[in-house]
Amino acid sequence: MDKLRAMTVFREVSRQESFTRAAAQLSLATSAVSRYVAELERWLKVQLIYRTTRSISLTPAGRAYLEQIEDILQRVDNLELAAKQQQGSVSGVLRITAPLYLGQKWLSPFVSEFMGQYPDVDISVFLTNRHVNMVEEGIDLALKIGRLKDSNFKYRPVSQTLLTCFASPTYLARHGTPKTPDDLKAHNCLYDFAVGPSKRWHMVDPANGRELSVAIDGRYEANSGEMVKQAVLDGMGIGYLPDLFIEEELASGKLLPVLEEYRQAPVPISLVYPQNWGVIPIAFSNYCISAH
Repeated sequence: MDKLRAMTVFREVSRQESFTRAAAQLSLATSAVSRYVAELERWLKVQLIYRTTRSISLTPAGRAYLEQIEDILQRVDNLELAAKQQQGSVSGVLRITAPLYLGQKWLSPFVSEFMGQYPDVDISVFLTNRHVNMVEEGIDLALKIGRLKDSNFKYRPVSQTLLTCFASPTYLARHGTPKTPDDLKAHNCLYDFAVGPSKRWHMVDPANGRELSVAIDGRYEANSGEMVKQAVLDGMGIGYLPDLFIEEELASGKLLPVLEEYRQAPVPISLVYPQNWGVIPIAFSNYCISAH
């Protein structure tokens, strides 16, 4: 049995939750995928996958084994990347998704620079504020802000940002500057609902370090950080966005920070990837980290 190949097949089956879909991803017959997994189970003398007529799932032993082999397969992928880089043979298609403004603001420069360094790699970028099922939609990498909870995926932090309350000088002159989060109740708070359905802004009490979940209300909301920023520039109210979205306006004085002392610690910007971490995604994430 080719143990490394069997590990790779098992990882893909766990990712796809289907022998058929795993076979399609690996360009193998479904029977071959099933055989690899069965041989791996016989060799390990343990059941890795629960099988029913409609679905499959990992056994506790299967989940533990998957965690153990991830590092091995990651090293193999890195070795493959290094060899291909030496030969100048990194080629293929990389599919990336990101929220609209994060993709435009942060991702775009890296894409053009990376493609210049890797002329045989084609890139397809899908910007959207909706949730993307990476497996079903064939996405290799997703750019996300914040703490990540989905245990089915791994991630590499590539940068960080601060979530910042901000307003225009005109608005603050007209309505006053809030001194505490509780003062936001008296203000028109403009909400980017792409970050979630709950109208809450998260802050930290500087007196004791306690996290605050501040309920906000306002007359305007959008699923676009760019539209929220423009509304704040127009003097409509107070916004709350990652500082990388508004750094130019803060530097020029067109926008002013509000409640700075209540800001949370920096939150990560990460590249999220499925378990089958391929050569091109590795190359791209390495490039983002080294170039940042």
